[in-house]
Amino acid sequence: MNMHPQGGVASRDQRPNVGVDVCKQHLDVCMDTTKQRVLNDPNGWDELIAKFKDAKVDLVVLEATGGYERGLVCALQGAGITVARVNPRQARDFAKSMGVLAKTDQVDARTLRDFADVLARHKDRAKYITPM
Repeated sequence: MNMHPQGGVASRDQRPNVGVDVCKQHLDVCMDTTKQRVLNDPNGWDELIAKFKDAKVDLVVLEATGGYERGLVCALQGAGITVARVNPRQARDFAKSMGVLAKTDQVDARTLRDFADVLARHKDRAKYITPM
C-alpha cells in the first residue's frame, strides 16, 4: 500500500504535475523526482510536450516572466496540456511558506511542481488555469 505523505493512502491513478522555471534561454523542469533543462525554443517545447503527454501530466505551473513564458504556454495549450501561469509573488510566497529560502533554477522548478500539486487538488482549481 502506497502511503500519502500526510498519512493517507495515495491514489494510484494520480497524474503527475510539473513545475517549470522559465528563463530567456532555457527551461528548468521538475516532474516527480526528474529534473531536466531544455532550450526555451520550439524544439525544447516539443520535447517537453512529448514527455508530458507520455506521462499524462495533469497540470503544469510556471511563473509569468515578462513574456519569456508565452511561447511555451501557447505550445502546451495547443497540445491540450493544462497550464497555470502564476504571479511570481504568489510562487515566492508559496516557497517561503514551505521553508524554501534558496533561489536557484532547479529549486524554483521543484517548488513550482509542489505548487502544482496543491493547485491541482484545490477546490477552485479552475480559477488558476490560464485561459487560451
